[in-house]
Amino acid sequence: MPGSISKEFISELVLRVDIVECIQKRIKLKKSGVNYTALCPFHQEKSPSFVVSPQKQCYHCFGCNTHGDAIDFVQQYDKTDFITTIESLAASVGLTVPKERGAQIPSHQLACYHLLKQLTHHYQGQLKRAKYAIDYLVSRGLSGKTCLHYGVGFASDDWQPFDALNLTKASDIHTLRQTGMLIKSGSKRPYARFRNRIMFPIRNLKGQTIAFGGRYLNQEMPKYMNSPETPIFHKRNTLYGLYEARKIGDLKRILIVEGYLDVLTLFEHGITWSVAALGTAISQQHLQLLMRYTTHITFCFDGDSAGQNAARKTLDILLPITRDHIRFEFLTLPPGEDPDSFIQAKGSKAFYNLLDQHCHSLSHFMIKSAIAEQDITKPEIRAIVTRKLAEQVKQMPHHFLKQFITQDIAVQLKIEPQYLAQYLERATATTSKDTRYNQSNNPQSFRVKQPVHTALALLVQQPKLAKNLTTPVNTDTVGHLPEVTLLLQLIAWIKKQMEPMTSASLLRYWQGTSHYRLLRDLSQQSLIIPEENKLDELKALLKLIKQQGEKIMILNLLDKMKDTGLSIQEKKYLQRLIANKV
Repeated sequence: MPGSISKEFISELVLRVDIVECIQKRIKLKKSGVNYTALCPFHQEKSPSFVVSPQKQCYHCFGCNTHGDAIDFVQQYDKTDFITTIESLAASVGLTVPKERGAQIPSHQLACYHLLKQLTHHYQGQLKRAKYAIDYLVSRGLSGKTCLHYGVGFASDDWQPFDALNLTKASDIHTLRQTGMLIKSGSKRPYARFRNRIMFPIRNLKGQTIAFGGRYLNQEMPKYMNSPETPIFHKRNTLYGLYEARKIGDLKRILIVEGYLDVLTLFEHGITWSVAALGTAISQQHLQLLMRYTTHITFCFDGDSAGQNAARKTLDILLPITRDHIRFEFLTLPPGEDPDSFIQAKGSKAFYNLLDQHCHSLSHFMIKSAIAEQDITKPEIRAIVTRKLAEQVKQMPHHFLKQFITQDIAVQLKIEPQYLAQYLERATATTSKDTRYNQSNNPQSFRVKQPVHTALALLVQQPKLAKNLTTPVNTDTVGHLPEVTLLLQLIAWIKKQMEPMTSASLLRYWQGTSHYRLLRDLSQQSLIIPEENKLDELKALLKLIKQQGEKIMILNLLDKMKDTGLSIQEKKYLQRLIANKV
């Protein structure tokens, strides 16, 4: 996990690794001006849109919009986890990854991992002694091999099971509550969350148990229960079965289903590449995680109304992050069926047949969902459906896939492709304009926002410019302005760095902060400023920001003077600001 290695070491590693040399070992690069180009290795294309910048030490593909530094490239291209990637790159430049990586993990998180590992073994031992729990699993068609692969266990009906494990110290009780294994209710003694349930360990990509799911063996509700969010468990970033699927081998395809038993039953019948969300809707984090390990993702939805609603919601999550090189498919089961019940009733051959012959492509599923049995022979209905689909397509990145789906929609709805393309072009332009001019209700805040973004872009793309700034910006007058605080922090941080920074090392250090996405986007912004003028431009921008800040401060103080009056210090400050303006 990234948090187990210090940001300082990772930043130093990015500085040491030459991204051009790193990528050239894996794909063929061609010199093009100051940069290098290539056919993107992450999507199908005939002309190069993949650009590597030696100056920024970053890469960017204008076709599939993937971008990052050497760590990102190796992780995505080699399909390695974060730690393995760091160790590989460090070895290539003669660095040693700090041995105390584990110590970087906060002690309370280490306690959680240790406790859940202990409980995983405990529940597995309990299962061996619970014949009726074994009988239940056998009745569901599951073998001991499958249960062992997924670490299935059993929680007895004991309200205080942890006493027998000697987990009675205050620190143990605290960790049990922190992991959600104990529930506190009023003044009563805390009791076990999971009782009389089949236990499914939820593991991270390193195989560590980070949570549990449990299923009742009787009719009590809720039938399924998951651990709550904890310091080491976040549902929107975790998929059940991904660790186990990766253990089998390369994932040429991944099937996303809805439940634990779906995953186990599919594994029992030879489909070893299924995963499940954990009581939450599929998120973009889930999909971006899966896209690191496969190029073929199939969504499988139950045949009830909830499954249909989930399928439609998945479209909204998926469309903004589609990629040309990733194949997305949708499989909807017959009404009332889920993968587990379908295979139990009709066998694995019938399910394989569904996968082979009844999966809908992304474009087909979009059109099918938008039409939803409406009569599109009527112009009014066709117009409504077309507009709905156009709004969905508008969310997609500018890839080949977007173009082909646009053409497919035009054919299916019998409209001229150029009309739909023109509509999308106008809609995109309008959205871009609205986003730019409606970011704040305060017109003064907008006037400042643009120079701030340009200044930030200059610093992110060429951090060395900050070293040449001698006059600091007065935080008293501009610290309240949108994103100026970030600008000042960035300048101060760069000045403190002993090593020369690159765009890549800067971004890597700020990754994980709330500002990372903005800084990353600005690193790709095109700045038509001659190299020799960039420092002067940055100084001019800082001067403009200062002037705008002083103007807003004057207006605010004048408004306050009319409403409630000013203190003596505020009056002197206002006089000084006005004198400076004069």
